[in-house]
Amino acid sequence: MIHKMSLTLNGFLPAIVTPLNAKGDVDVPSLERLVRYMFEQGVDGLYVGGNTGEGYVLDVANRKVLVEVCIAEAAKAGKAIIAHVGHPRQSVALELAMHAKIYGATAVSSMPPFIGAVTFAMVVSFYRELAAAVAPVPVIAYHIPTITKMQMTTAELCMLLDIDGVVGFKYTDVDLYKLERTRAARPDAIIFHGMSTVQVPAMLFGACGGITGGGGNIAPKVMSDLVAAVKAGNIVEAMRLQRAFNAVQEALYGPFSSKMVATFKAILVWQGVLTTGMMVQDPHLTTAEIVDLRAALLAIPAIKETLSTLDSPLYP
Repeated sequence: MIHKMSLTLNGFLPAIVTPLNAKGDVDVPSLERLVRYMFEQGVDGLYVGGNTGEGYVLDVANRKVLVEVCIAEAAKAGKAIIAHVGHPRQSVALELAMHAKIYGATAVSSMPPFIGAVTFAMVVSFYRELAAAVAPVPVIAYHIPTITKMQMTTAELCMLLDIDGVVGFKYTDVDLYKLERTRAARPDAIIFHGMSTVQVPAMLFGACGGITGGGGNIAPKVMSDLVAAVKAGNIVEAMRLQRAFNAVQEALYGPFSSKMVATFKAILVWQGVLTTGMMVQDPHLTTAEIVDLRAALLAIPAIKETLSTLDSPLYP
């Protein structure tokens, strides 16, 4: 049985985008730069292959390359990699999980089954099978009711945590009361919160850190410093950083909310990290949207100062 208290998974782990080349395959040089860039910003590890990373629409071969490259780079820096292996077909999720285990992932994570008439019993069965397949690698479950349409109760979340090998979960929900009650019931659990905009209150209610795509890709240093400030008990500084990030999110999420991953990639291209802003299947930014995004970024000092150029084309 995994000894939960011995694990050190905590802090801030960006849910990174997946860089692609002109052929639509993983752009390995850009991915290596992205991983190094994130570690330079002070993050504690990475969450790869999730929704922000377009995991559900990447083919299996590219998902494996993604994990292999991230693990290799993380090993050089002594950082954690949580490999998200969720897939509509459970057999594929298990294949990806075993691959992540073989290559040395720190932990494996997966959204629960959510397509069709899914019951909680089916969710429990899935996580039991996943945990057994990858043992002794720990499993981070996932609670995200906006996608799964399953609003698990505190008791049900605790049932997941009682599965041998499931050491915690990513909690992407605004119900902080339930988060706090789950923390009170399972004090050893590793609970990451998945919403950058409420990271400080989430940690005060029991989260050990954050796994987010928005904060992770737009402002990894701000979010990393924010989490560190909460851990140090400096709530005044943490709230200053929270307000700073929320102002950035407000400026970007309104006009670009329907294409946020494409927006993240564009920013990373203009920061000199990625080579292209190619998407797996979601629409690219239009010419008009690119013009609007450039103007928006120049009006956000915290982002403007990180940009190396706004002239680099996003798409081959």
